Amino acid sequence: MLSPCNEAGNFPWSVFSSHWRISCPTSSKPILTSALFFWCPCNRRRSIYATFWTLVIVVFIATPLFLMLQRTIATCVYHPLVQGTTKQALTARLDPIQTATVTLGDVEELTQTLERMLNITTNNTRQAHNRKCINIWFPCKYDNCSSEISNNVEERIWDILSPRFRLSKQQTSIIKVFSQSIPSSDTILLSAASSNHFNEFQAMVQNLHTVVYPVLSNVTYVFLDLGLTIKQRNLTEKACRCHVISFPFHLFPSWFKQLFFFHWKPIFILAAMMRANKLVIYQDSSINWKAGVTELLERADQLHLQLFVPNYFHNIPVATLKGMFDFMGEQPCTYLPFSQVPANFAIFKHTQFVIKAILQPWAKCAFERDCLIPNAVVSDRNCSKVHNGLHSCHRFDQSAYSILLTKLFSTERYKYHMPDTQKESEGKYVTVDRARKNTDYFRQILQ
Repeated sequence: MLSPCNEAGNFPWSVFSSHWRISCPTSSKPILTSALFFWCPCNRRRSIYATFWTLVIVVFIATPLFLMLQRTIATCVYHPLVQGTTKQALTARLDPIQTATVTLGDVEELTQTLERMLNITTNNTRQAHNRKCINIWFPCKYDNCSSEISNNVEERIWDILSPRFRLSKQQTSIIKVFSQSIPSSDTILLSAASSNHFNEFQAMVQNLHTVVYPVLSNVTYVFLDLGLTIKQRNLTEKACRCHVISFPFHLFPSWFKQLFFFHWKPIFILAAMMRANKLVIYQDSSINWKAGVTELLERADQLHLQLFVPNYFHNIPVATLKGMFDFMGEQPCTYLPFSQVPANFAIFKHTQFVIKAILQPWAKCAFERDCLIPNAVVSDRNCSKVHNGLHSCHRFDQSAYSILLTKLFSTERYKYHMPDTQKESEGKYVTVDRARKNTDYFRQILQ
């Protein structure tokens, strides 16, 4: 057996320090070796002492320094927006929580998808974004704004995938539990109502039965009961030709029970997307379909997204409280040139981009008080009057929806608007009529 001790039986500690020397008789053999130390049984006390301090140096000094240096290099030197950044560096930039839900593959895939969507050609007319802010209610350009939406597409994706827009595992699990109440289908049509909108809801169902059902196959209509009476629910289940479910308020924070804050809407849409193979259509009770149902759905299938946006509508900041911009890390003036996107009607295709870049961030905002309802009260939702100032009212789910979509698409957002939507209540495919009611439609069906 080869011995690391010299001819005199001494271990050459001078390799490490001239102050360390352990003497062993010639007959002694080291019984433990490693890259750092040798243990000679004749001087066990000194060997243990040397071993102890060697381990202290390695565990408490060298290892932390190495990890600190590695983290510093990954965080400070590399950045996803720096040309030539390596994939390994980007991986190091993701924190442990983010790594569980976001990968470099996600970033690359979503960036490529967004680039394609920005470059696509549609027959829509580009909206003007340079009108002076004389009347600030409508979209206008504020010359002294110090920020703008990034022209770097990858940067937009990194922003939308940042922790403030990312659902926690617990939140995702809650939505998945809710989604189990929704039947799986190729196309899922959604609507919701409480007892005070029951007659409006009946008129909408009559329109669906007359216009939509005859031309659509393999579509499942899911109605979300937000507070119908027992009698109203019984009538709905018998006459609606829909799948009726209840919102599981017990699974969500207490403020979800305030229906006028509309926390439930992005959650409902994302839950349905988990069960849809192809499309999810959401519509408020005020929506009535016209002709061209299949044409609009084909358009949504091709473009992945269809938004109901009037040509003349108020801008985002006048109807959004500043706290929401603060939560999202945005300056309100950046969004003055863009009209809000009504959340009363939309069609989403089941794609990773729609889920990860639009629906999940929107649902995350619904979970966060400081995002959806930053110091807001119910009266803030009154946006019926024209105001000449920022943050005059708040549209809750619609405000968040508008900011997120504009973050992604910026001046190209118009490509995903439904064509020929001339005003807030009238579009090519649907109309918005809150006064339309039918008090007896379900009873007529059941007679």
